[in-house]
Amino acid sequence: MRYFDTITDKVAREECVATFPIIVQKAWAQWIKAEKKTDPWVMLPAADGGVSFSFASDKTPLLIASIPKLKKLDDAVSREEKRDENELYKLLIQKMPIDSNGELVFQLDEVADIHSSVAGMLEDIDTVDVLTTFGDTSLESIQESSAATQSADRIDKYRKNTWDALGRGNILFNPDGSSALAYQIKKDEALMIAYLNVYETWIKFHLNDRFARSGLQFDFEILPTTVFNRQDL
Repeated sequence: MRYFDTITDKVAREECVATFPIIVQKAWAQWIKAEKKTDPWVMLPAADGGVSFSFASDKTPLLIASIPKLKKLDDAVSREEKRDENELYKLLIQKMPIDSNGELVFQLDEVADIHSSVAGMLEDIDTVDVLTTFGDTSLESIQESSAATQSADRIDKYRKNTWDALGRGNILFNPDGSSALAYQIKKDEALMIAYLNVYETWIKFHLNDRFARSGLQFDFEILPTTVFNRQDL
């Protein structure tokens, strides 16, 4: 039931609830009536269309092993985006002069005025900050631009770790050449055909359960046709 709570617009939420089976609509109404203090889960009986499509003997969802690595990859991308932003920032360091006796050439209030003046000239440039000290003046980058290449390398490392967690080669799903692309398409088709077989069995069962009678049975087949193999088939 908490899924519906993620839809903040009341009208859109009620429209969404209405698209679900009656058993879910009733459960939602009861959950709201109970002020959301009861069990939010709803069991869907098979007679009302409840079904689970499983593609592994232990019911483990496909590709679930990638979730921890995908989280790390997402975090890495956020860090690299921050590093990219840092490459734009500059720090203007103006050093106030000191005479041969080690005394300040400008009084502290004069230094404050100089700092304010320079900062005022740069206030419209949000990628430059001003630091006033004593000595020479220089313009420094927060981060070296060469870090961009290192950033791409780090992202590639996290991306490779994600594929390794799945036990699959990156080139199978993200090929770098035309020959690998053709192989990738065949792998994807084989995976989808395994799905189709499960759906075929489910639909065939319901067809015969509802409409079959003596001397009449139904068969159902989803053709293994894709936009890539249509001409050959």
